[in-house]
Amino acid sequence: MIKVLTAMANQRKLEEVLRELSKEELIAIIAEAAGQDEVFKNKLLLKYGTEDQPRLLKTFQKLLKTIVKQYTGREGFIPYRETSSFAADLMALLDSKDSVGEDTVKLEMALLVLEEGVEAFQYADDSDGEIGALVDEVLDQIDGLAEGQQTADESVRKHFLTRLIKMSQNAVFDGWDDYPVTLLRICTVFADEKKRREQLLAAIGERITATTGERYREYLNEALQRIQFELIDKYSSAEEADKFMQEHLHMSSFRALAIQKSMEAGDYGRAIQLAEQGEWGDRSDFKKARYAAYKALSLKERAEAAG
Repeated sequence: MIKVLTAMANQRKLEEVLRELSKEELIAIIAEAAGQDEVFKNKLLLKYGTEDQPRLLKTFQKLLKTIVKQYTGREGFIPYRETSSFAADLMALLDSKDSVGEDTVKLEMALLVLEEGVEAFQYADDSDGEIGALVDEVLDQIDGLAEGQQTADESVRKHFLTRLIKMSQNAVFDGWDDYPVTLLRICTVFADEKKRREQLLAAIGERITATTGERYREYLNEALQRIQFELIDKYSSAEEADKFMQEHLHMSSFRALAIQKSMEAGDYGRAIQLAEQGEWGDRSDFKKARYAAYKALSLKERAEAAG
C-alpha cells in the first residue's frame, strides 16, 4: 500500500503536464479528443466558439440532439437505469445558458430543453420522475427569466410574450395540458401594458375556442379561464370581474371563489346558496363550505341578537 501511495505521489498532475505543452500540441490534443467525443466537441463550440446568436443556438441545438442520440442509441429508447443520467446531462446543458449575455438567447435555449424534455416522455422510462423534475425546473427558470424583464425594453418584453405564447401552442404538449397553461400563466407578467394584455387574452381565447367540447379538456379550459379572470380582476373594473365570475359558476374553481368572496363580504346567505347549488354535483368540498357558511351565519345572528 505504501509503495502504491508513493508511486501516486510521484505522478505528475495532468495540469502540470499540459502547462508545459506548446499551443500547437494542446490544439492537437483537444482536436483529437473532440473528434472522438461529439458532446465534448459541441460543448467547446458552445462555450468558446462564437458570440453570433444564430450560430450559438444552432450549436446548442446540435449538442442537445447529440446528447439524445447518445442515450437513445439504436433502440431509440432510454432505459430506466440511464434516465437519471440523461436528465442530469440536459440539466447541465440548461445551466450552460447562464454564460450567455442576452436574455432572449437564454430563453430560446430554455425552450429547446423544455421541448426535448417533454418529448422525452415518449422515449424514456421516467418511472422515478427525473424527466418530469427537469421539465418543472426548465419552467421555473423560464419564469425567472420572464420576471427579470420588468425593466427591459418594450421590444424585449414583446418578444418574450410572443415567443412564450407560440411555445404554448407547440404540438409537443398534446396530452400534457399543465405545461402550456404554465407558459401562459408566466405570460401574465407582461400583461401590464394594454396591447400585450390583449394579445395574451386573445391567445387564451383562441385556445379555449379550439378545445371547447373536446372530451377530457375541461380542466384545460377551466385553468385558462382562471387566467382570464385574474387578468380581468387585476386590470378591469370590479363589475367586469364579478360578471365573469358569475358566468362561470358551473366551474368548481369559480364557484369556490364566489363562495369565498361572499364569506369575506359577510353575505353568508349567498355563500350557502352557492354551496348548495354546488352540492348538486355531489362535491363534498361544497358541503363543507355550506357548513362553514351556516356556522358563520349563526355566529352573526347571535351577535346581532346580543347587540
